[in-house]
Amino acid sequence: MKRIFILLLILCTLSACSVTKVPDEIIVVFDNLYPEGIEYDEEGERFLLGSSSEGAIFQVFDDGTIEPIIEDSDLYECVGIEIDRKNQRLLVANINEGEGKSYLNSYDLSTGERIFRSEISSIKPDLPHIANDVAVDADGNAYVTDWDSPAIYRVDMEGNPTLFMEHSKFNYLNGIVYHPNGFLLLGSYPGLLLKIPLDNPELIKVDITDGYWGFMLTDGMILHPDGTLIMVTFPRSDIGRLQSDDDWETAQSVGISLGHTAGYGTTIALRGEEVYVIYSHLDRYYDGLDQSRFEIVHVIFE
Repeated sequence: MKRIFILLLILCTLSACSVTKVPDEIIVVFDNLYPEGIEYDEEGERFLLGSSSEGAIFQVFDDGTIEPIIEDSDLYECVGIEIDRKNQRLLVANINEGEGKSYLNSYDLSTGERIFRSEISSIKPDLPHIANDVAVDADGNAYVTDWDSPAIYRVDMEGNPTLFMEHSKFNYLNGIVYHPNGFLLLGSYPGLLLKIPLDNPELIKVDITDGYWGFMLTDGMILHPDGTLIMVTFPRSDIGRLQSDDDWETAQSVGISLGHTAGYGTTIALRGEEVYVIYSHLDRYYDGLDQSRFEIVHVIFE
């Protein structure tokens, strides 16, 4: 009997008992932070948040401790952020609405030192620009969506921007992800999910065939390790989950998480296989109101 008890104790230690429970919610207290972008840095065991008002990048720990890690006079309004894990960089979609300019900023993930600032709005200087979200491919090329103009820009590892694709179906582009099979997935108004192969760029409409929960716009998007695509809808802030069995020619709904509207959920991040959404409260920012509490919430799907 004693041997059985010891064996059970060892098995428990090696399995369930050694698993650390992830927090359901992290409360961030910071006057008028208004974070839109979020990422999770596994190595640093910290969330990273951009700020629409501060022009800085902050780190947040599970106890809610928050501190700036990147303060740059050339950071204006941080929108989407993306960790390039292969090259240990943080990529930041950065807009200066007053001047009508948009940039992609790149920083060393460990030191916060700026690597480059690339002005993507210089490619089409006569058009309005709001850089919105960013994805990075296996070679370190970044792809930036433009909310105000029907274009996606590519920025190489040295910070050189080029026009990747322009199309009339690009309306209010926001969330974008890179798929390891060599293509981009992105959302466009009204309720379109689009696929673009990188080796031969063409626009392919993904046919959502079953259980479609509907969206008009997407905000943040992530590709989960299980292969599903998770997307925040705008303006409802519901979070939907899609899967595909044919390399994203078609897709089916496999879950939805409701009730994120009150905090104005914008973008999502992966912590291992767990999904978190940032409650940005940007509705109050747009209305010129103050807000001191922001929530990072663990997403549970129905």
